[in-house]
Amino acid sequence: MSSPPSPSPPPLQPVDAQKTEESPSYTTMPSTASEPQQEKPPPNTTIPSAAPEAQREEPPSNTITPPPEPELSPGATAAPSPLSPSPSPSPSPHSPPRNPSPALLSRLRAILHLLKSRTHLLAHRLDTLLLRLSHLLSNPASTDALLSTISYTLSLLSSLLRKTLTRRLSTIPTKSSAILLSGETSTLLAEISIQTPTPTPPSTKALVSIGESAKALAATMDDYRIFVRLWGLVGIYTWARGTYLSPSLRAASPQTHMTDKLLKAITWTQIASCTLFQLLENLAYLSSKSILNLCSKTGESLDARYWIWSSRFWAIHVGLEFLRLYIISSSSSSSSSPDDNEKERKIQREKDSWAWTRDLVTNLAYFPLTIHWGRERGLLSETGVAVLGVVAGGTLVVDAWRGAR
Repeated sequence: MSSPPSPSPPPLQPVDAQKTEESPSYTTMPSTASEPQQEKPPPNTTIPSAAPEAQREEPPSNTITPPPEPELSPGATAAPSPLSPSPSPSPSPHSPPRNPSPALLSRLRAILHLLKSRTHLLAHRLDTLLLRLSHLLSNPASTDALLSTISYTLSLLSSLLRKTLTRRLSTIPTKSSAILLSGETSTLLAEISIQTPTPTPPSTKALVSIGESAKALAATMDDYRIFVRLWGLVGIYTWARGTYLSPSLRAASPQTHMTDKLLKAITWTQIASCTLFQLLENLAYLSSKSILNLCSKTGESLDARYWIWSSRFWAIHVGLEFLRLYIISSSSSSSSSPDDNEKERKIQREKDSWAWTRDLVTNLAYFPLTIHWGRERGLLSETGVAVLGVVAGGTLVVDAWRGAR
């Protein structure tokens, strides 16, 4: 007798999608035909039930399982697990940058505007300085005044350093003191190193080096100034030609006419004295360079005598300059006519006043120098010569700088 056909397996119950993720799938065993058997779960499986998760069977104690994740509503995000490290918050790349405050922007604009204006002002001043310096160096007279000022300044520096060394080394024996007074500081330094057991201090060596360098540079500038005056006779000829061609004031008042004749006489005398000064200086300079051999009958060099006499003729020029300035000062009240424009008259008076002051200060400084160089033994110290030279040259530099605008 054949057995009846096996019944088809019962249909599987639909399982919720969220519960399917939480628990494994379940299978059902088919029952026999004779006696229906209750479905048994396979080993190591859990029967699903609708009971809450708290009533489920707990896992064995020897295994560690993470706590079950709670059910989430649609659109919610899961909270981080307490067993996993919490991620550090990072700024979103799409977050907009913070805008600076209006006060900070206004302050930055003010700083930029100030820097721009200061830079423009500095560039303008530097441009003006270079243009005036170029104009100053393009004129031989102003160039000579500038070199004269620098040269006498260096001589003054050398003299002051020598006095400082004299006070510092006053305990050196008499032989060394005599060398110091003669101006040979390098020889003095050698004497000190021999006579004293201790080495010379570095500051003393530095002072000696600076003094010698300043003196050498001043001597080089003086030599250049005398060299470029070799053709100074050409400038004197131009001066004489201009004086000869200048019109005389015969149509003016008798007093003005006499003043003009007196000034012309003074000018011609100055031209003669400057001609002799320049000629003797040229001869002395060329003889000192062994270009000319100027010796007396006894074989003595005439260089020193020519230098002295050239300075004496220069002193005559300076003395006549004082007389010329006095005449100009006494006749300045009648120099302008009443028909002149008031503004032009004021400008001309200012120019004449500055020129008169410039010539007075310059010749007051030059006159003692001409007397000093016109004597065989001199009259002034090295410091005095340097100070007067700085005053005379500095006044001429200021005048040339004013005219270089």
